[in-house]
Amino acid sequence: MIQLERALNVRDVGYTFEKIAPKTKEHLAVYCSVVLNNRFPHPAYCPDHDSPLDAIWAAYAEIEDFSIWYAMRGSGKTYDLSILAWLESLFKPQCGTTVLGGSLEQSTKAVGYLDYLWRMPGVPHEMLINGSVAGRGFKLNNGSWVQALAASPKSVRGPHPQKLRLDELDEMDRVIYDAALGQPKSNHGIKDNVVISSTLHHAFGLMTEVIDEREKIGARLYKWCVEEVREPRGFWTNDEIGRKLKQLTTAMWDSEYLLKRPMVGDTVFDFESVDRAYRRGFNILFEKYPAEGCIDWGYTCTVLHVIQDFKEYINVPESYSWEYTELTERCKLIVDICIEKNIRVIYCDSNPKDSHMTLRKIIKKKRAPVTVIPIAFNVWKDIAINVVRFYLERDLMNIRDKVFQDKMKKYHYKNVDLEIIDKVDDHYPDALIAWGASRWRILGDITPPRNAEELNG
Repeated sequence: MIQLERALNVRDVGYTFEKIAPKTKEHLAVYCSVVLNNRFPHPAYCPDHDSPLDAIWAAYAEIEDFSIWYAMRGSGKTYDLSILAWLESLFKPQCGTTVLGGSLEQSTKAVGYLDYLWRMPGVPHEMLINGSVAGRGFKLNNGSWVQALAASPKSVRGPHPQKLRLDELDEMDRVIYDAALGQPKSNHGIKDNVVISSTLHHAFGLMTEVIDEREKIGARLYKWCVEEVREPRGFWTNDEIGRKLKQLTTAMWDSEYLLKRPMVGDTVFDFESVDRAYRRGFNILFEKYPAEGCIDWGYTCTVLHVIQDFKEYINVPESYSWEYTELTERCKLIVDICIEKNIRVIYCDSNPKDSHMTLRKIIKKKRAPVTVIPIAFNVWKDIAINVVRFYLERDLMNIRDKVFQDKMKKYHYKNVDLEIIDKVDDHYPDALIAWGASRWRILGDITPPRNAEELNG
């Protein structure tokens, strides 16, 4: 016997099958298959992914206040959002839903799907006021309504429904998104919640920002790639998938079908490994444990990371930056942090030379027990980059600072063949790379530069 997964705030609209509200995930799947002629792909194939049925059930059952559907192109995201709006309007009296697409065309696409659903032969047509779906949505005789909105600040500031559905967020302006989040409001005993749905088209677009901020905003991430919708669990045939794989570029296939983060040129560090390091480090704090520091000097910006090596893993609990601050003042602030955080050694770029010399003078003046070890990037940088990759890709490094995470993702080669780094906004990664040189032995059998022993601190 199937047990109810949770008490749902839904109401039957009659006694026949099509009028009885689904009350379990299994009931929802069967209802949509029988009444709406739609079979949701299930279960998930990849270990860290979800099925579309998982995502739509969580929204319908109001399990989360904020859900993000990060899914492959052509996996039925807009149609799924339409089915969700249809179900909630029918079985949750007085439920309001707004659907906002990255463009008006995307919003009206959802309305087209809703019209298609209401034309199904087995649905309770008598609930639909005027018997049809209008240009922007519909109303039901139980007080529920669904409205598609144009992607404009004026449009999104109007209604206050309980349910906000954002489709293809990566094509939406941040101003529109921020304004739309003010819409949802609990009412008539129905919880407010938000569902965002999109493929990731842009390396540093709005969808990337929202995914990266999900812990902060309290959102649950649902992911499904081409494997979740491949037959037999889904509706993509092996032949269709094979043709797409031949037709698309590797970059497009990876980002839009396998959910690999799109790249800016040739990035130095793997997006996913940096993202995992940030998610693990989101709540880490500085601990009373010996620390090291690493610095990258800049004429306009200087960055310091505090690093704690716990042997099994590396924590980077704090990062500091100074912009347009005079060198002596910067060095005084750095030494104060070293004293407060018990930093005993600092690794820094050897250029410009006057920077680390000034730092040493202030350390001596304040009698701080700190050793400064300059790193010659022209000798050590490639080795140090591989050290940082080693820690990140094996999930042995945790970082807390959001700006740091963002800069690590954007750090890329200007010329990948010559391994020339693009010197744009590189201070956060370069500071960590300076520290990486001190751990060269972790790479195993490599020939170190002749001054390697000087890095022992």
